[in-house]
Amino acid sequence: MGPFGRDGDVQGRDSAAGPRALPEAARSAELAALAASVAGEFANLLAPVLGNVTLLEEELTDGHPLRRRVAAIREAAAAARAFAQRLALLDPKRKLSLHPVGIEALVRGCLPMLREQLRPDVTLEVATLGGPDFVRADRKQLEHALVELARNGQAAMPGAGTLGIDVTAVEGGVDNLPAGRWVRLRVRDSGDGMELSVVERAFEPGVTTKVPGGGAGLGLPIVAAIVRQHGGFVEAESQPGVGTTVSLYLPSEDGQAREATPPARAWTTPDGAAAPGAAVLLVEDNPMVRRSIEATLRLAGYQVTSVDSGERCLETVERLDTPLDLLISDVVMPEMSGEEMIGRVHELRPDLPVLFISGYDRSTLARRKNAAACEHFLQKPFDSEDLFAAVREAMASRPGQCGE
Repeated sequence: MGPFGRDGDVQGRDSAAGPRALPEAARSAELAALAASVAGEFANLLAPVLGNVTLLEEELTDGHPLRRRVAAIREAAAAARAFAQRLALLDPKRKLSLHPVGIEALVRGCLPMLREQLRPDVTLEVATLGGPDFVRADRKQLEHALVELARNGQAAMPGAGTLGIDVTAVEGGVDNLPAGRWVRLRVRDSGDGMELSVVERAFEPGVTTKVPGGGAGLGLPIVAAIVRQHGGFVEAESQPGVGTTVSLYLPSEDGQAREATPPARAWTTPDGAAAPGAAVLLVEDNPMVRRSIEATLRLAGYQVTSVDSGERCLETVERLDTPLDLLISDVVMPEMSGEEMIGRVHELRPDLPVLFISGYDRSTLARRKNAAACEHFLQKPFDSEDLFAAVREAMASRPGQCGE
């Protein structure tokens, strides 16, 4: 396969391992980092919206005329949260949890979800290699990449069409493919295809391959970011009137590898507070977020003391002569870092479990605040069920245990 694909197809590549990286790669990386940073700030702003919607739903009785409007606000806020989470995936420095993953098993495991999300007029065709090839990967991230490709392919077919998925083991060293053994995951659609000018920029954040106004241009850039973090690269082949094929190339692991079993969660489906009456100290510098979390925990029966800084947290811990069951704290605060604060808190109360909250994801915080990497963590924005589940998990652990 040459740089322009087969039969005159126009090809573009976003590459970490391949030799033909796009000229705009450096600018794309800067845009991706900016988008991820915006995602964190956006999540912080969205957190009190979701929190207060939850509280409002609790106060409105069944049949209240405002319940439908509140439900619409919740639906919009949930969509905004999903958008912020997609933006965060663009962060080129995200830390992944890598394990041996069988690509064929991953694809087959995603089929029920894909069939549910695709329109009835889109036919799904799947062909897999039938072999033992594994890649070292973060399973959830690869599943997300596959979903993004399926969503992108469906959007390229405004009417009835076919979405094909196949997995193949390929040897490098020819047709500009770097030497080594690769696993290729390919998704093709029977849509209208793309012009050369679009294909060449398809992996840049904000460059949409859809009709104007048809999307934010995040699908392919998110896929490329995920694959780059796995040491692979992505190629897009397209021709107007023929359709588009997007190929993910991932370094193959030993064929005898065995897929790791994900660790079991320490908690089950949230159904409310685990320990009504438990004493919680909340540290959050954003007053809207602080009031929302405090009100949510109080409604669930927790005893909550809230402060707006690390300094006031230390003052409160020193002053209180009653037991504390949990510390919930924002990570990025103006007066004192989360790492410094938690270290000093544990000098006073070494057994106090901690739940960190932030609009940034764990990997971003791990580069800035090391304490967040070894404490339980909940990313904003979250709803009451997310909060109660994280609180129960944190309270059941020992300080310093890394949450999953």
